[in-house]
Amino acid sequence: MAQRDIDTHSLLFALTPPAFHPYLMLMRLDRLSASFLLLLPTWWGIALSTALSDDIAHQPYSMMERFFAHDAPFYLLFALAAFVMRSAGCVVNDMVDKDIDAHITRTQTRPLACGMLTQRHALATLFCLLVCALMLALALPSTLFLPSLAILPFIVLYPYMKRVTHYPQVMLGFLFNTGLLLAFYATTHATHHAVSLADAFPLPVVLAYAGCVLSTIAFDTVYAHMDRDDDIHVGVKSLAIRWGTRTKRYVAMLYGVAWGALATCLLLIAHTHPHIVIQPSMLLLGVAGLLLAFFLYRLDIKSFPSCHNFFKKNVVVLFIMFIAFFVLPYAPLLSPYH
Repeated sequence: MAQRDIDTHSLLFALTPPAFHPYLMLMRLDRLSASFLLLLPTWWGIALSTALSDDIAHQPYSMMERFFAHDAPFYLLFALAAFVMRSAGCVVNDMVDKDIDAHITRTQTRPLACGMLTQRHALATLFCLLVCALMLALALPSTLFLPSLAILPFIVLYPYMKRVTHYPQVMLGFLFNTGLLLAFYATTHATHHAVSLADAFPLPVVLAYAGCVLSTIAFDTVYAHMDRDDDIHVGVKSLAIRWGTRTKRYVAMLYGVAWGALATCLLLIAHTHPHIVIQPSMLLLGVAGLLLAFFLYRLDIKSFPSCHNFFKKNVVVLFIMFIAFFVLPYAPLLSPYH
């Protein structure tokens, strides 16, 4: 049975004036799982930049100095960017899908769909969010400013994809994880000023990005199953509709390839950086994979709560993988030969 995705009894609503509630709902600040799913790949990128830095190959104790002097500001910057851009994307999505949302059980109570806010209110909110995003983009290396802006048209284009193709989740996968590449380049640029965009992304980073893309396609397809019946009725498309009862099989395959890419990423790092011990990270990769397999085993794609819970549990999985990448530079300290 379909359910609505707004919980007006959340603590956020209890702590804020009622006049703010429609705007909080519009920006999805009452539901942050997707914000963390957007954030964590950016943190992967920062952690990978640190792990692949040759500066600490023979100075593992300099890691703490690098973290506070270089990495910590980027973790904060990309955390803020993830929350701002996720909110901006939600506003754009609701503006484009206002009429469709009114016919989808889960989204009927969204502020634009039910008339609590107008398109003018949404446009003003989007303007404020984009001003914040611009300020954050100005804190990035200058070579990333235009690539950051180039993402914006795709954010606008994405809501239209489900009108023309069954594969909007594929576009979301590539778009959703560009933060990993931006964060890797930004953090690397902070310590190696001669890095060019053409040579900025070594193969381990590309493999990590591929793993994120495949994972996003997988969990967003499960998420789309919450609206599958309504989507069919109103005529929009998704992989959930395309795959139907085969979804769990294909989602398992996507995660399997994703985890293969992440394992290969770690092995390549060990090959190119012999000072790094990858066993702790490989163990964490295995733990994350087993958790994911358990969540997938328990998934009932015909159940709204089951699909919603599976989507949210991906935050735990991606966080474990962040820890796996984060500990890589500290591996020399964990080695019995240190």
